[in-house]
Amino acid sequence: MRKKPLIWVNCLVKNEERWIWYALNSVLPLVDKILVWDTGSTDKTVEIIKLIKSRKIEFKQVGKVSQEDYGKVRNQMLKQTKADWIWILDGDEIWPETSLKKLLQKIKNVPDNIYSLCVRPINFVGDIRYLHPETFIGKTPHGPIGVKGFFSNRLFRGNIKGLYAAGPYGKEGFYEQNKKTLVKNRDRNKYLTDVYYWHMSYLPRSAVLKKDREVMMRKRKRKYEIGIKRPDWIAVPEVFYKSRPKSVPSPFYKMPFFHYLIAVGQTPLKKLKRKVTGWKEN
Repeated sequence: MRKKPLIWVNCLVKNEERWIWYALNSVLPLVDKILVWDTGSTDKTVEIIKLIKSRKIEFKQVGKVSQEDYGKVRNQMLKQTKADWIWILDGDEIWPETSLKKLLQKIKNVPDNIYSLCVRPINFVGDIRYLHPETFIGKTPHGPIGVKGFFSNRLFRGNIKGLYAAGPYGKEGFYEQNKKTLVKNRDRNKYLTDVYYWHMSYLPRSAVLKKDREVMMRKRKRKYEIGIKRPDWIAVPEVFYKSRPKSVPSPFYKMPFFHYLIAVGQTPLKKLKRKVTGWKEN
């Protein structure tokens, strides 16, 4: 068995005060360094990040970044990363310890021809009691053949020649020096079907509605729908139960009644849309 490889996290954030403390603390024990760059937060995100006292975290404020320039900032971060594996972590991604242990084991034994590791995002809607209906019925483009559910490539080898990011926020991709996107190269990707993280993209990321709306593509990503009750096999991240600073919101909030009413109205329409577009809930 190989020794533990050097793992650095790349984390770009903006108005992530609801989840950023949990996201960083969930992976902190496993990794060697976390580069956290703030792209113009106006809520308590910066304050909360600075409350995490760890030499592993290197924090930087780069100022407001446009949707078109997001890839450029990502590349600046990649150039400063000196590690065997580069872990892309968003400020709303929280990892359970069971998944972290499996991930570390996979990393130690992954074949040399594998460039990236793809894992399952567990998407929530309303609050953390409910999964978004598409979590396990969707299909990742260029994903594993015969396997349902979404996958996201979150870890890349640090020695990929010419590794770079391109595209605006929301359409960002990672490429080799020959301009071939990594996600399309199935032979170079390892899909870890039993490794997952909690993804809060469809939930509020800032505790204040006005601040939440400042996040890029928020109108598209903020979703209202009656979700599927979270099954018991999906482990709750242990970091949710750790003592937290007063400025860090509780993860166990329940969706406001007004949002519930919106979800009730939109759910039938979204089910109809999936049926028309060929989605199958089974």
